[in-house]
Amino acid sequence: MTYGITDGDHTGLFGWRGPYEPMVADLRQQGIDAVVVPLTRSSWLPTLGGRSVQPILAAIDGTVKRLKAEFGCDRLNLVGHSAGGWIARIYLGEKPYDIHAADQNRPNCWNGRQHIHTLVTLGTPTSARSAGPAATSTL
Repeated sequence: MTYGITDGDHTGLFGWRGPYEPMVADLRQQGIDAVVVPLTRSSWLPTLGGRSVQPILAAIDGTVKRLKAEFGCDRLNLVGHSAGGWIARIYLGEKPYDIHAADQNRPNCWNGRQHIHTLVTLGTPTSARSAGPAATSTL
């Protein structure tokens, strides 16, 4: 399975699934199931201004767990573009994502690597300096 993290009018943060449909179609044509994490533009609103990305992490986690059960598989492949790539890295991590006060009283250690076989990131900031404080505190 392959998942993109998308929505809105373009790819990446606030992106939408449209630009990923050719990739999804190509993968499906090769016999590989591909699904896009169902985010809406409003899914990103709570994350604006440097606030927590917990809503996006929860959407990834819910989608991964639902599809593992639906397809009866142990692990999936995950594709994240731009901000979706570094959020996916947080999802894979075993350190708590609790850099915001509001996150300290919720589940915040996703440890998604137990569900993911491979993570592919496209156009994702990979240095801590460009990825911001979340990268330095959770990876």
